[in-house]
Amino acid sequence: MKPFIVLLLLLFISNEIKAGTVINTSTVINQSVLNSYSWPVIINGGTNDSSVVITLEEDVVFSNSQNYFIINGNNIHFNGNHHKITISGINFYSGLIKNGSYESSWVQDPDDPFMMTQQITIENGFSNIKISNLTVNSINSDVASGSGWIGQYAFSINATNGLFENCSANGALRQGSGGIVGGRTSVTVKNSAFFGNHIGGYAGGIFGENSSGTAINCYSLAPSLGNRGGGIFGGDSSNATATNCYSHSTIVANSGGIFGGFSSNCNASNCYSLGTIGSNAGGVYGGNSSGGNATNCYSANGNWNDATANSTLTGTDGTVWNIITSPYKLISFATIISENTIIDQNWINNHINNLPILLDTDVTVTIVENLIFNNANMYFAIRSTGVTIDGNGKTISIDNITNYRGLVNNGNYLGANASAFSGSTVDNLGIINNGSTLKEYCGWIGQQGYGNGEGFSISNCFSDGEMFNMGTGGILGQAYMNGTISNCYSLGNITGESAAGIAATYNFQAYKISNCYANGTITGVNAIGICQQDMEMGGDSYTNCYVSNGIFNTTDANSNLTGTDGSIWNTSVTPYSLTAFAPLKWGINSNGQKTQVNSIQLDKNGKKGSATVVNENGKIN
Repeated sequence: MKPFIVLLLLLFISNEIKAGTVINTSTVINQSVLNSYSWPVIINGGTNDSSVVITLEEDVVFSNSQNYFIINGNNIHFNGNHHKITISGINFYSGLIKNGSYESSWVQDPDDPFMMTQQITIENGFSNIKISNLTVNSINSDVASGSGWIGQYAFSINATNGLFENCSANGALRQGSGGIVGGRTSVTVKNSAFFGNHIGGYAGGIFGENSSGTAINCYSLAPSLGNRGGGIFGGDSSNATATNCYSHSTIVANSGGIFGGFSSNCNASNCYSLGTIGSNAGGVYGGNSSGGNATNCYSANGNWNDATANSTLTGTDGTVWNIITSPYKLISFATIISENTIIDQNWINNHINNLPILLDTDVTVTIVENLIFNNANMYFAIRSTGVTIDGNGKTISIDNITNYRGLVNNGNYLGANASAFSGSTVDNLGIINNGSTLKEYCGWIGQQGYGNGEGFSISNCFSDGEMFNMGTGGILGQAYMNGTISNCYSLGNITGESAAGIAATYNFQAYKISNCYANGTITGVNAIGICQQDMEMGGDSYTNCYVSNGIFNTTDANSNLTGTDGSIWNTSVTPYSLTAFAPLKWGINSNGQKTQVNSIQLDKNGKKGSATVVNENGKIN
């Protein structure tokens, strides 16, 4: 019998593209512009000195399978500008951007039925291509086998310096596809995430199958992996590298928490996987993988343990991992504010996946409406000197967070007594507790260690939450008193051991805590109204302060507090509020709590008692 013969034929083709609209220069695009294009759209390249930059001006929607871009030159930057492209109603979508291609087929010799030739056709990609600040959102869509939601299959093949940075995607992954880039890809992906589902084997949360790229500070929250799939890289990947990456997926049989099955010579550093590990699977490598090294990597196998994570991972001091909540998140995804910023609820909602909020040198953030925080990572972290948080007479409701660490961090993410930045100010801000508890040694406004910052100032602030856990404070948690607290009050009961109504710390200079009061009932062991007293010095550790122990007496308050003439304290309500907080007319009382007592609730027409109610921010509910 004549043997069956297989030959390999490798073909390279030139970049001859026949498509739609051609972009030759840097361009700003929006929905109207995109609607005017013929698809797919070709982007011609720039020069080494001047890249062609495509900037997305607003969120847009694609609903046709031909809605994608073709890279046709070096030096191109596609900047999503922190906007979203929604892929709506497209099955087997090939991905948003094409840069090269790889096709394989089997061809039978017409003269010899026993001979088959594998024909591989490669269209080389272009170099120096950057995709950044982009979210792809899938609605009733899935991505084609082997492709990626943003980068198509074989993106930048045989090219160099391909980079995806600050990108994210959701949606279903078919066989061999990737959450960010498709298979057979060797680019670098940084600070990127995937939130969708695996419905096919060999798929990866960031890279598709057969990839050899680099993932840095990336993660996948896919609920489960497909057969031979990987949390970061798909199956059959080789010479790939993952650094500071993690996945939360259930690791099914033959799959891997970081690299998929049959991967070879892949290296992981400072990565973790959370999911339960199935048969012939691994927390880092999938089944039948070979070669490579995993250093400082943690496989939780469905049972996360902080102590084990801390002893295995590096950067748990806040340099890499944000350990405020478990399992840990990457600090590289935090929002960094480096210029004066106005914050409202829309701003908070738009940054929900980029928490906490880091404040840089001499930055002032101004809160312009009452806010709701309902995530333990919703807090401000001071990361340089001279930071100001101006509450502007507004409140922040802390909703249903167990062991909240407090609104403002200064120093490190452990909240320990480490060095902190100097010159910070928090003023004119109220904290409303709605079903939350405060973590031990923390304060509702200043986290544990906040007071270590030299010259800090907290003024005209209040909280209404209970101090239930050990060492908690109504304003400031455990710390040194390196600054001042003035014109502040707390309403919550003081029930935790060594808790305090104002500052859960010792104060050795009385002037540093002044003109404050605590109204809560004191029942905790060694708990106190204002702050812990210095027994060696004797006497009070504060000036002009009042402790009511649950029974507010206006005569006692007036004899202790200053500014009861209306300059600081609003004495028309009991207990007193601060005049820094304007009288509220939208159905909430002077402490920011929604009520009909002594308030007027108006509709959008200014009439009382209408069905269309205006809320405390003056907006229609």
